[in-house]
Amino acid sequence: MKLIAELSVSPAYADEQVVESLCKQFPVCKKGAGFGLKVPVDDPLFRTVEAAIAKLGLIKRSYSETPVQNQYFYGVHREYDDDDFRSATYLRLVHSSKLCDEQKRDSEGRLILEAWRLTPELRMGCVLFEAAVVSDKLRQNIEKERFVGVAFRPLNLVAASEVMDVRNSKGEVRRVTPQDQDHREKQGQFWELTSSIVLPPIEPARLLNRDSQPFAGDYSRGVWLKDEFPPPELHYRESALSKVEPFDFALTFERIPEEQWPVVSQRFRQFCIREKLKTDWFPVRLDP
Repeated sequence: MKLIAELSVSPAYADEQVVESLCKQFPVCKKGAGFGLKVPVDDPLFRTVEAAIAKLGLIKRSYSETPVQNQYFYGVHREYDDDDFRSATYLRLVHSSKLCDEQKRDSEGRLILEAWRLTPELRMGCVLFEAAVVSDKLRQNIEKERFVGVAFRPLNLVAASEVMDVRNSKGEVRRVTPQDQDHREKQGQFWELTSSIVLPPIEPARLLNRDSQPFAGDYSRGVWLKDEFPPPELHYRESALSKVEPFDFALTFERIPEEQWPVVSQRFRQFCIREKLKTDWFPVRLDP
């Protein structure tokens, strides 16, 4: 894992002469009409460039802060490589194919989804960010592996809420309407992938409440992970995790901030790779 530093100076928030001056000093950092640098934090060039920016009197702002005049953007994030993923016992599963931004459930806890979003080529996608939806064929393949903790829930498929034109991956356009009956036809062809295992709570010192204040024990409104750099990492004591092992697919106890995050074993990750599923991964840290 590397810490990568990024900084940029845009003519939208800094004087054009300032941007031009920096580009002349550091031509390799010229980015279109602006100035930018992305390197490991221990790269000498980063410190040299930041010192030059400071001399020009620019204000340091993070990417999450509201822009102001006479500023430069600055941020540090984690960047992982294949060795980080291969050496991790457990990983946070992050989906790459989002089906819907809004997660709704019925009184039975089933995921409510408009059926037109489920296309024949879909193998795995997500609703909002973490609720996984898989095809029945992929469900069968997962079940063959006998993964510990994997569970499937039926979906509550419904008709389209309005008339709209939908473009598929091939660029073809079709019209969907509230009168379509594909929600009946597709029932049983797709499932929610979830887990029967919930992980132990994360140590409270690593959490913030929804207002980004110190966590005081109220889980009802969801939490944030307290971390210096993005993406935030999940940390567990080995002794705490041993109480629910072995597992291949589990969910966090906490809702971060609204959803339980899926945590999977290396064996499940290798399955996803073999199946060529579109996924991203973040290592989970095990502390002594």
